[in-house]
Amino acid sequence: MKKYFTERSASVGIRAIAVVTLFIYPLATAQVVRQARDAETKPYVSRGADGIQGCGIQIKVVDDRQTHADQYTLVLAVSPEDTYGVIQGGRLRLSISQWQSVLAGKISLPKPSGPAPESFWITREADAKPLVPIKLVRDKKMPAKLIALVEFDRTLSLIADIAKGARTQFDLRYPGDAPHIMRFSAPLNKEDKATVDACFDGYMKRLDELNVKLKAQRDQLPDSTPRDSKH
Repeated sequence: MKKYFTERSASVGIRAIAVVTLFIYPLATAQVVRQARDAETKPYVSRGADGIQGCGIQIKVVDDRQTHADQYTLVLAVSPEDTYGVIQGGRLRLSISQWQSVLAGKISLPKPSGPAPESFWITREADAKPLVPIKLVRDKKMPAKLIALVEFDRTLSLIADIAKGARTQFDLRYPGDAPHIMRFSAPLNKEDKATVDACFDGYMKRLDELNVKLKAQRDQLPDSTPRDSKH
């Protein structure tokens, strides 16, 4: 099964508005690690006219402090048409009174605003090497979110680990933030796991279709093999 995820044409790239290089913060063992107060995971499924466009997992993590509460929303996904994984990340910061009103159902969660995060990494707690962005993708429709390209195979592995409930750490850092690490564990429930499995079944079907199409295109190329000449 792994070969289907790795044997893809390098000519198929992610569609991005603009790409910039990201400065990567190293994983620092001296940073403070905070346990999430609440965490949940949900399937991430993207469909298009041609079938499955992306499969992955959405993560919501809540960290409450004395003066405010932060809700982090992360998405890890892969697409059969891309050679990278994709990460989206953002944070909504509310005062304690606002957060209590949200929990009581008195107000709805507002949309995140302000600058996008400036750096990000995520990793299974048992791993020493974090998954870090390779490139940032700027999207004017989501200015408050970090969107980044990441290693495909490691993204796929991390999606599976998080879905199983592996203890995971991440640092989504905004300008002016002090270094801190969030820790969470939130496995998918049985129904959501079935949704993700079904998505990847469709993913494999779409990937097979793309491989057949690519092979047909290659077969139409002129033969560049030199022919033996008769003297």
